[in-house]
Amino acid sequence: GEPGHEASIAAAGMLAVADHETPAKLREFAGESARLYPEFVERLESLSGITVDFRRHGNLVLLPEPAPLPGHQAISSADLARMEPALSSGTLFPFFIPGDTVDPVLLMRAALMAAQRQGIEVRGHTAVCEIRSAGTEVEVVTSTETLTARTAVNCRGSWAGVPVRPRKGQMLSLMPANPRLLTHVVQAPGDYVVPRTAGR
Repeated sequence: GEPGHEASIAAAGMLAVADHETPAKLREFAGESARLYPEFVERLESLSGITVDFRRHGNLVLLPEPAPLPGHQAISSADLARMEPALSSGTLFPFFIPGDTVDPVLLMRAALMAAQRQGIEVRGHTAVCEIRSAGTEVEVVTSTETLTARTAVNCRGSWAGVPVRPRKGQMLSLMPANPRLLTHVVQAPGDYVVPRTAGR
């Protein structure tokens, strides 16, 4: 496919280490990734000249039970009203978790521009058929040629050849009359809202 499209931009861009849906075995990895991410964003924006709408406001999580999950800080209704005046928790219980967001579309534009400016070729419409060891190097077999490198990263997602469970969902982009309606990511059972600086 086309670099920077398809699954690369089909996400909300939430970076929430304490999300209760993050498998326990991945939490340490997710925590280290989150620690490194601001520096990565800074470097990417510097190399590309493109801002990626990196936001560090955290997430408000509305849960059906009052007992906090690991990493979740219970907040009062008054705290919720102060943090997000337009939001009511209804019959759910509000919690705060640290979390960042990034706009995946802008992130991919920045990554591709940074690569181009560094003299890195990103090939589109190049099907990878196999990745294999070749002595001290790695061979990447495509539909048209075989490429050789010291290191290769298998980032083919559902086609990576390892057990992967893709998750399918629906995303909807909204432009509210008040572009500052929400500041935090809001998560509720089965749904979430990720505000962008531009108002979406």
